[in-house]
Parts: sequence; C-alpha cells; structure tokens
Amino acid sequence: LLTVTLVSWFAQLQQAVGALVSADVRPGVDRARVDADLAAARAKQFADAQAHETARIRLAVAMGRADGAPEVDASALESASPSDLAAEGAGAAPTSAATVTASPELTTHPRVRESAAIFAATTAARDGARLAYRPTILLNGALSARGSGARVDGTIDGGAGAWPDVPNWVAGLQVTFPLFDFGATRARVAQRTSQQRAAAAREKAVRDDVTGARREAAVMAEAARRIAGTVPARLESARQSAAQARARYDAGLTGVVDVVEAERVLAQAEADAALATLALWRARLAMAAAAG
Repeated sequence: LLTVTLVSWFAQLQQAVGALVSADVRPGVDRARVDADLAAARAKQFADAQAHETARIRLAVAMGRADGAPEVDASALESASPSDLAAEGAGAAPTSAATVTASPELTTHPRVRESAAIFAATTAARDGARLAYRPTILLNGALSARGSGARVDGTIDGGAGAWPDVPNWVAGLQVTFPLFDFGATRARVAQRTSQQRAAAAREKAVRDDVTGARREAAVMAEAARRIAGTVPARLESARQSAAQARARYDAGLTGVVDVVEAERVLAQAEADAALATLALWRARLAMAAAAG
C-alpha cells in the first residue's frame, strides 16, 4: 500500500514537473530525476507485489489450501494506530521479563501440561515394573450345595431334593513368585526408569522454552510500545518537511532533489509507522502463543 502511494505521488510530481519543464520554468534535469525516481518506485511496487503474493501462497499452504489463495482482510491492521495500540497494551501486557517469570499461569500452558502428563505416565509405568517381581497372593474359594433326597441308610426321600439343602465349601491360599523373571524384570525396570528420566528432562526443557518465550514476548511488546511512541512525532515532522519542500519548489527557492528527498523521508516514516503497528500485533501474537 505504501509503494502504491509513493508511485501515485511520483506520477503526480512527474506531471507537475513536466508542465514546468515544458514551460521553460524548470530545467529538464528535474523531469529526468523524477522519471528515475518514478521508475524506482514502480520497481519497488512490483517487488512488494511479488512478496505479497508469495506470503499469500505460504498462508494457503499453512492452512492446508495450497491450491487456492486466501483473501486477507487487513482493515483492522491498517486502521489501528500505533499510539493507540501502545496505550492499549501498556496496562495489559507485562512490562518486564521478571513479571512473566513469576506468573503462575505456566502450569496451564498446553505444552507444559502435556509434558507433565507424559512424565506422570512414565513414572507410573516405572513403579508398575518395580512391583512386577513381588509375590502374588491369591485367595481361592468355592461354595456348593446338593439336594438329591438320598439318606445315609440308602433310602430315598421322594419329597426332598427339589432344593439344594446340603451345602459344601472349600477355601485355599495360593502364593506365586516369578523367581526366574528377575533378569527380565530388572531390565524392564531399567527401561521404564530411563523413559521416566527422559520425560523429566523433556518436561524441564518445555518449561524452559515456554518461560523463555514468555520473556521474549514481554521484551518484544515493551520494545514495540516504545518504538510506537516515537512514531507520531516523526511522522508529523516528515509531513511538515515534505509540505515545506514542495512549497519552496513551487516558489522556485529549491530544486526537485530536495522535494524528492523530503517525500522519500515521508514515505519511509509512513513505512516505519506501518511496521510499528505490525510489530505491536506481532508482540500480541507472541504473548498469546507464549501464554498457550
């Protein structure tokens, strides 16, 4: 957008200078200089358009739509003022890395929770492997009953036997011990212990990464706010300088070089203002990602 504005401004200046040169008010070198700057601005516009399309293709690939080109609505980014964003984020974002380090929200981060769950699972697996070599005690029992109607003297009671009225039971205790599994159990415990130590190391690494990312995001946000605070004064100064240079050129007090340089400074100030806004949005994104 900035290169399009710059090309439009140089095109207007080319017409104005061309008219002055044709009227022999200004030398022909002024038009040659404007033509050169206009060509350079158009080349920059083509390069920016290429970078924009490349970014859209990468975004489509990241979204799983490599065969298309998603439309991006950048109105919110373009309409946001760096000073407004800086003032808005001053009370919401941490102002130092120490604030982020002491935050209790580290344990709620998805990556930290995942690594903690993996560590707990490997710890439980190690404890289970340690218990595998211990004796196993089994308590066995059985209960039965009969109802045949037969008496001890050999006679049969025809009215009995419809219901089991002669109970019987048995109970026993069984102890098993994996005597010959000592080597396999020991190797299994060593394996589970190694996995548990690796999970502990990964959990610490994840916590360090998350803590570092939050500290970097805090530093990024603070730097972006400070830079955004300098944008309004610099932009206003560049606009006044460009207006004064154009007025002096129209009055014949200066050459076209001063006008071109003033407009170039203004374009750079506007570009820096846009980049300051982008830096604030990036800092917001970094802080959100670091917070999980």
